[in-house]
Amino acid sequence: MEADILIKGGDIVDGTGKAPYQADVAILNGKISRIGTLNDVETPNSINGRGMVVCPGFIDIHGHSDITLLACPTADSKVMQGITTEVAGNCGVSAAPVSERTMDDTAADAKRFGIEVSWTTMGSFLDMLEGRISINYATLVGLGTIRGGAIGTVDRPASPSELSKMRDMVNEALDQGALGISTGLVYPPGMYADTQEIIELAKCAASKSGIYASHIRGEGKNLTPAVEEAIQIGREASIPVQISHLKASGEPNWGRMASILSGIEDASKDGVDVMADRYPYIAGSTSLAAIFPAWSHEGGRKAFLARLRTPKHTPDLKKAINERIADVGWTKIILTNAWSAQNTALEGKSIAECAARTNMEPYDILVKLIHDSDGLASMVTFTQDENDMLITLTHPRVMVGSDSGVKSPEGKLGEGKPHPRCYGAFPKFVDLFVRQKGLLTLEEAMPKMTSMPAKRLKLEGRGTLNEGFWADIVVFDPSRIEDTATYQNPHSYPQGIEYVIVNGELVVIKGVHTKVAPGMVLRRQG
Repeated sequence: MEADILIKGGDIVDGTGKAPYQADVAILNGKISRIGTLNDVETPNSINGRGMVVCPGFIDIHGHSDITLLACPTADSKVMQGITTEVAGNCGVSAAPVSERTMDDTAADAKRFGIEVSWTTMGSFLDMLEGRISINYATLVGLGTIRGGAIGTVDRPASPSELSKMRDMVNEALDQGALGISTGLVYPPGMYADTQEIIELAKCAASKSGIYASHIRGEGKNLTPAVEEAIQIGREASIPVQISHLKASGEPNWGRMASILSGIEDASKDGVDVMADRYPYIAGSTSLAAIFPAWSHEGGRKAFLARLRTPKHTPDLKKAINERIADVGWTKIILTNAWSAQNTALEGKSIAECAARTNMEPYDILVKLIHDSDGLASMVTFTQDENDMLITLTHPRVMVGSDSGVKSPEGKLGEGKPHPRCYGAFPKFVDLFVRQKGLLTLEEAMPKMTSMPAKRLKLEGRGTLNEGFWADIVVFDPSRIEDTATYQNPHSYPQGIEYVIVNGELVVIKGVHTKVAPGMVLRRQG
């Protein structure tokens, strides 16, 4: 028997929850051809798997590699941690569709990475990735992107004609391959949509067997009603709900996750298909501008920046900011990427440190950082409790997601000090939950990274090691797997990921990226 690749004698953890067993894995024409004792196989590429774990490639159900994948089609920070499939378009923002209303902001984002926006539809964007990428890529369509294109950044309900236009835009994106829809209900313009509008658009996705993923309307004191809104949308639209990066933010809210998870269980028993994902860290990350209240963002980025520079708005903005950070404090908000040469030296510093170094008040340096970056500066915020994180990620209805876009130590994507989850989310999950704390066995942990997201997203032929399935495979050393990225030195690949195979081709060999591009665009079928 011939094979393109043979993995000999590894410990198979197949993604189903079944106990590990030792076997060989043969790969031919992009797929797993046989699993067993394979002494009759001839191949030019034999991998010694003894002492190694052989498992399905990790599926990142919550990614943000939209435009950035065009800048780094080799998906360096993803594939080097064992991710073979990413689902992007989360938190209400997707690379497409691009309309006349959204072109300026999309072009500004793309320009940072030397990319010219030449697509308008979901289909044309996905076409640009075909044959160029090292991992598989799927996407949701963001309802913030949809609303921005149909209405703009305005705080009002959609008119009947605007809602009809949004339905058409959602349906077109789904027909062109989006796996579902997403919302970012703390970001403009998605934050201006009411529950009924979301339900109506979710019905479009439900009719095409899509999912609804949501960065819910609040993760602090209003966490409970925000989760309840997501459940209501799932119930009334008859759609599976994926609550993104589920967490309780702010110390007064710590300890609430057990109750929240119990509510998710109750909804599931009541017939609403609710699941969640999160990353194995206690810090989150987003744009600095997200600190500011909803009213300040109305009219879009340019109007927002103008308000920051208008003295009459300063007292109201300061008051709103002080209320928002009361449970966090300036010392726990860290500048990750300044996106302005004059402020690069402040990256990795807290806002309190930035203020001290510039002899400015925290609010004033915050405004300067946002203004100098044209609104693009980003942050890490230490707002979460470790025990809440551990409880959440051990729950049977919660998967692992990196909540990150592609990064690379080289070029534009190597700038700044991004959240270490960009490079280490999946190895950290295995190291922390299996090896260090023993909260999960390896066979219990594996489905959260493989078969659960594959089933959730209807990714046929992926997520488990089965004969006839696509050969998306990771081979790692269970004694060495760990993340090495830190908050001060984040551009660092993990240890222990020895081989990564995507659609039957070796993308990582002995911890080195081969730069091949066997990844596929995974579009919604049927």
